[in-house]
Amino acid sequence: MKNINLNLFGIKFSDTKDGFLKKLDYYNEEEAKTDNFLFDYADSSYTVQIEDDEWLIYGGGIDSAAQLIREYDSNGNYVLEQKWFVGNDSADAFETCFLNCECPDHLKKYYKDELFITGSDNKLVEASSDYFREISEAFHDGEIEVDSDAEAIKLSNWEENTYWSK
Repeated sequence: MKNINLNLFGIKFSDTKDGFLKKLDYYNEEEAKTDNFLFDYADSSYTVQIEDDEWLIYGGGIDSAAQLIREYDSNGNYVLEQKWFVGNDSADAFETCFLNCECPDHLKKYYKDELFITGSDNKLVEASSDYFREISEAFHDGEIEVDSDAEAIKLSNWEENTYWSK
């Protein structure tokens, strides 16, 4: 059986079509024959868009995206991010999962509860600040609106390509 190229949130793997589809919780067989279809995996919904023999996967959330990447690479060091608008403030929260690695030491003072937060000046806010606590509470209380799909980056390329550095 022919392998397909998968682009899982920016990380590339290959599998057979049947092998990939067997991992999913739900998909419509007729839709899966097209160039664009929806599927469910680990309580999240995703979209596949097929372009130039590559299956581009969008949507979902950090936890399910990390789980899906682990299906293909249980050892690689990746950082998964998703950008959120929080409350009525001009803050952005970057939900961040370090997969098989840890937050770099020089950024630990900005990272707590799986979040990095930027203020109105677009600079990272220290996790020990009242502002960080306030925004983190709003985030965890659900006062959020998604601004991006989950994105995965190899740890070695992460800091210069993270949402908060763009």
